[in-house]
Parts: sequence; structure tokens; C-alpha cells
Amino acid sequence: WYLYLDGEIEYEMKATGIINTVSCHPGQPEKYGVEVSPGVVGQIHQHHFCARLDMSVDGDENTVVQCDTVAEPTGEDNPYGNAYYVKETPLTVEGGFSRNPDTERYWKFVNSNKKNHVGTSTGYKLAPVHSVKLFTDPNSPSGKRMGWVYKSLWVTPYDPEERYPTGDYVNQHDATDDLTTYAAKGRSIENADLVAWHVFGLHHPVRPEDFPVQNCVSLGFKLHPTGFFDANPNIQDHPIEANAASAYATVGSGTNGRSNGHANGHSNGHGNGHGNGFSHHNNGSC
Repeated sequence: WYLYLDGEIEYEMKATGIINTVSCHPGQPEKYGVEVSPGVVGQIHQHHFCARLDMSVDGDENTVVQCDTVAEPTGEDNPYGNAYYVKETPLTVEGGFSRNPDTERYWKFVNSNKKNHVGTSTGYKLAPVHSVKLFTDPNSPSGKRMGWVYKSLWVTPYDPEERYPTGDYVNQHDATDDLTTYAAKGRSIENADLVAWHVFGLHHPVRPEDFPVQNCVSLGFKLHPTGFFDANPNIQDHPIEANAASAYATVGSGTNGRSNGHANGHSNGHGNGHGNGFSHHNNGSC
């Protein structure tokens, strides 16, 4: 987990290891894999993960808003054909929701009871940047046991007994008690204590460079503050409400004291503050 100075939260997972292989006649690999070494085939495969996120954005009463970018039809309101906007749709009933690359879809988790300085709800957004399409038949034995993989996001009300997307016992799982059944209860997710289940993964058409040991591949997701702050929290010199009792300290007395205090304070404060702040920003970004 990375916690950045701008309020962004990032989860990073790193994958490496030894790929699953089968043999073949050199130069004659099956179509379901890639020949990674003469006579050795690495099978095309996928990895899918689910992060259970107990959301609490500015409190426990949250709502999910689905955000889709829509192009305004060219016409009187869009004479140059380059105008588009974000259509926001509050989700009121639990369920599974799919990514949509055509609309750059993302989801906001907002607290409608808390407002920022422009009057909109405080929130954090989740973008499904590492969601992948599942190619397994949903009616196959594997597909039935991992039904949650077919959606990018599931949202349910908090229930301490609902902890794992594939149920409590993965190896004995028969698709009767898992995330798909949790989300089929029809419970409200409006102004509620919510759990977000984000599905992400890797699509891995293997290559010779993955053999004999695969290099590290990174994946994960990010949560971005969206109206959670009133301004960029990284800007340390942003004006804030001052305490009326605060006052500049003076050094010495008389004209010389005021002059020296101003010159030294300004020079040292600006030089050290700016330099250290800039360095800190770089470290945070890295």
C-alpha cells in the first residue's frame, strides 16, 4: 500500500515465478500456448484477484456513483464537435457492475452528508485500470466457481459474515455461497455502510522472456480523492483560515531589529522551506 501526500491511495501487487509449461515437438506448439524454448510451451492464462474494500469516505454513510463520459452530439450545443461531459448515475441496489472502456467508466464513493467548499459531496474514485475480460465459459465448472470474476466491481452493504468472494471454503466451493449470492439479496446501497469488491488481474499471453523465470509484473488499483479536499493538499502554501491570535515574532528592537528579522526570516524561510518542500514532493511522488 502507498499513501501519497496528495491523498491518493495505491495498492500494488507484483507477480513473478515459474510459468506452467507442457512439452511439444520443437517448432510445433499448440495454439493454446507459446513456445518459450525449443520443445517447451507456456500456456496462455489469466490471473484474477478481488480486493475487499470496507469503504468509509468521510463517515460510514456512503453512496456509489457510476460515472460515464458522454460526447455531446454535434449541433447547436456543440458546434465544433469537441464537447463532452460526465454522466453520473447513483447506484441504489447492490450488485455487480462492469467496466466500460468506451465511456472511460469509473466509480465514485461519496458521502452526500458532507460537502466541500464548492457544495459537492466529498468522495474518492476507483478506476478499473487493471480489470481484464474473462474468457472462461461462465457455465463451465471453473466459471461457475468464480462467478464474481465476470464483473469489475461488486458493491454490498457491510456484513461481517461476508468476507471472501469465493466463500469460506475455496476448494469445496460449489457456487452456492459466494459474492454473487451476497449481491443477489437486493439490499440498498444508498447512504449505507458499504463494501466494495474490486476485481482486477493479469491477462498473460506468455513470451520467451518469461522462461525459465518470469520477470516482475506490477498491477493493482488506485483510489483518488474527488472533491474530498477543498484544494490541492500538496500545495503547502495554500491560504488557510488564520487564527486571529497569530502574529509575526519580532527580533530585537528598533529599526535594525525589524530589518534583520524580516530579511533573515524571509531568506531562510523561503530558501529552506521551498527547498525542503520540493524535495519532499519528489520523494512522495517516487
